Amino acid sequence: MARKYTKEELIEMLKSRAEELGRSPKQKEVKQFQTIVKRFGSFNKGLEAAGLTPNKKRRKKYTEAELIEILQQRAEELGRSPKKREIKQFQTIVNHFGTFNKGLEAAGLTPRRRRDYTKEELIEMLKAKANELGRSPKRREVKQVGAITKNFGSFNKALEVAGLKTEERKVYTNEELIEILQKKAQEIGRAPKAEEVKQWNTISKHFGSFNKGLIAAGLTPNIEHSRTRTNPYTKQELIEILQKKAEEIGRVPKQKEVEQRSTIRKRFGSFNKGLEAAGLTPNNKRKNKSLNLKLEMGEKIV
Repeated sequence: MARKYTKEELIEMLKSRAEELGRSPKQKEVKQFQTIVKRFGSFNKGLEAAGLTPNKKRRKKYTEAELIEILQQRAEELGRSPKKREIKQFQTIVNHFGTFNKGLEAAGLTPRRRRDYTKEELIEMLKAKANELGRSPKRREVKQVGAITKNFGSFNKALEVAGLKTEERKVYTNEELIEILQKKAQEIGRAPKAEEVKQWNTISKHFGSFNKGLIAAGLTPNIEHSRTRTNPYTKQELIEILQKKAEEIGRVPKQKEVEQRSTIRKRFGSFNKGLEAAGLTPNNKRKNKSLNLKLEMGEKIV
């Protein structure tokens, strides 16, 4: 059993430790620091109760001249004005000067500003990139994709304005999507899960859901994988889960045996109503039937 210290005992410990160290002890230097924190509210309050000076975290206070020197030194190392992430004290600089760029200006350095491109400049960039590649560039191949999308509404619209071929997305037929699913199933020896098929989103949109795509491909839907709020179970799927579980264990499943019990309760109002919808006898009704049968037979109920 853990020793219960009085406040007086804890104060004596702190004083004794301070005497040993020649200064106020730090938390890590006192074995009973957790007890001290609990009894006094904080370790520093314990030190105060013992008449010792609390340990205060001291942050380095930089002068303006020191911050300017930090920026200039870093610029000298890099051969250019530093970025925020390249300066450890960037937050102190922001607090002191108002913004990081103002700090750079105070240090006689050129602030780093985002370039505002004109539509004409962006078109020229796209054309230059196309000449370099020998084809229309893809989004990931253009550094200024954000500015392009912002100015033209979409990357493809910018390509059109630049007189370049737009990115074309493959349009799959019903048969092609079915073939993709069947091929994947053949590879892995079972019906694939959505995350295992590159075109899962296209399949979901085309057939209404990924499982409907599996059904169209003559495959058994994955009804046991976890769902998100945006992809909930249908009542039919929950019924199939219950029926499948009953078939597996050779009896009506109990709540704790069904992973989706919470969803079943929400969708049907109760787990037993879910069982009824699945054509299974709810557990409590089975007990009641057994009880009634015993009463009819004149058995003594203990």
